Amino acid sequence: GAQMIVAMKAISLGFDLDRGTVIAMPSPVAFMGYIYFVGTVIFGPWINFSSYMKAVESQRMTRSWFMKVSGSLLKSLLCLVVSTCVAPYLFPYFIPVQGERTLKRWLHAYESATSFHFSNYFVGYLSETTATLAGAGFTEQHDKVKWDLEVSRPLSVELPRSMVLVVTNWNVPMSRWLNSYVFMSALTLGKFPAILVTYAASALLHGLSFHLGGVLLSLGFITYVEH
Repeated sequence: GAQMIVAMKAISLGFDLDRGTVIAMPSPVAFMGYIYFVGTVIFGPWINFSSYMKAVESQRMTRSWFMKVSGSLLKSLLCLVVSTCVAPYLFPYFIPVQGERTLKRWLHAYESATSFHFSNYFVGYLSETTATLAGAGFTEQHDKVKWDLEVSRPLSVELPRSMVLVVTNWNVPMSRWLNSYVFMSALTLGKFPAILVTYAASALLHGLSFHLGGVLLSLGFITYVEH
């Protein structure tokens, strides 16, 4: 997790320098500060260099900031409880459904998937909390600061209209990173090759796992067929 965030930051900074989004090469102190920014170095999420510089400038601790921190922390704790104390015992303790051996295997698989989903939401909301505490994750609209950092959108993942919604809302900052720095750069190869390159890059960032790579590439085929 932490290594992936460091790699994403370094790569995005290189692209931003090449595109002119970041005008000058940051000093070693600024670079190391960005890479190891306290609000994102452990749990994430990825933020670009411009967002980091805005966070360093700091904002006032307002009521909206406090509500964002409190809300994200509460959601993370609720997801942790569901992941560890509810999902593994969903059947038949919370939902009285029983069946034969084949059905039990499917119910157990659903329990495992639900536990995994909510563990991801836990990390996502916790990363929102730490990033916001450190002063990152806001936008400025008409001289007003809006603390609107979103890492995961559980409703869009659990009740999606398409697999694209699942992929893009599972980890919103990473989805934006892949779209901005991988997909758009590879689009000259064609749409389908660009999708494959994007999911291959995601698999490499997550670690060299055949199982995970197979899942991500299959998602690439599904999203391409849908759109």
